[in-house]
Amino acid sequence: LILKGHPLHLIFDEILLPLLIKIGDNWDNKKLSITEEHLASEIIRKYLSNLNFQYLEKKTTQNAFCFTMINDKHELPLHMGEALINLNDKIKIFNLGPNLPINDFIKLSDKIFPNIIYISVIYVENESLLNKEIKTLFNHFKKLKTTIFLSGIGLKKLNLEGFNFIEIKSFKEFNLKLKKISI
Repeated sequence: LILKGHPLHLIFDEILLPLLIKIGDNWDNKKLSITEEHLASEIIRKYLSNLNFQYLEKKTTQNAFCFTMINDKHELPLHMGEALINLNDKIKIFNLGPNLPINDFIKLSDKIFPNIIYISVIYVENESLLNKEIKTLFNHFKKLKTTIFLSGIGLKKLNLEGFNFIEIKSFKEFNLKLKKISI
């Protein structure tokens, strides 16, 4: 599909995300073992990592960070977001992976300023802890010129009222918004 010129966001929204949902549902319904679910996820992870390899060297003017919040180990949406951010020559992406404590990220952000933050929220183990972490994040960045993107089914469980962020409902939408903010 890539060789035929199909955009990444289309591949992510119409093929990979439905596939990941099907894998998760089959695991949840005990039609797939943990090992089979991990195998499928690893194949997709390797595909996404290979997409991003070509973008290691670029002259950038902005920094972007992507990660999942504490106790969320679902990293595949991060790789998809990373691939889309990598399409822009002006943005250097740092994929910090899953399960990131916010205070650690805030310490890093004092050294490397994030122009863009992309957070995927899939799994919410402890709503009160996650709401506390998200509040800490937004309070730290509220006066800074950082664009925060949030995506994932776990957003429904968070108290996000009053916070300034862009909710991403599809990778096509994410791609379009990235083009607008990085001009």
